[in-house]
Amino acid sequence: MQIRVSPGDWIVYCKTKFSQHPGERARNVEPATKGDEYCYTVDKYWVVESVSPTGQICLRTPGGKQHIVAADDPHLRRPSLWERIWYRSRFLSARENATARNSDSMAVAGH
Repeated sequence: MQIRVSPGDWIVYCKTKFSQHPGERARNVEPATKGDEYCYTVDKYWVVESVSPTGQICLRTPGGKQHIVAADDPHLRRPSLWERIWYRSRFLSARENATARNSDSMAVAGH
């Protein structure tokens, strides 16, 4: 199923991670096969920066990093009302980074 998004939309990306010490927000924690690590998932609260005609979605993190994912990626979903309230500061921080990046690129292109 393809998710329809626009620049500025808030998105939750369920990311699979591996480490020896899962954090507080880790879910579905299981021991990794043949190792001393754990496999787990963490919800990431990102903002849509842009959408390409080919269905690629550019997402911006609160830290300013950029991730490109397909619109039909099963790890993408819209945040619940509770998440929109509880993690509002993360979404707003990511939105500020996306807006700053877009204005910086426009300034460089116009210069």
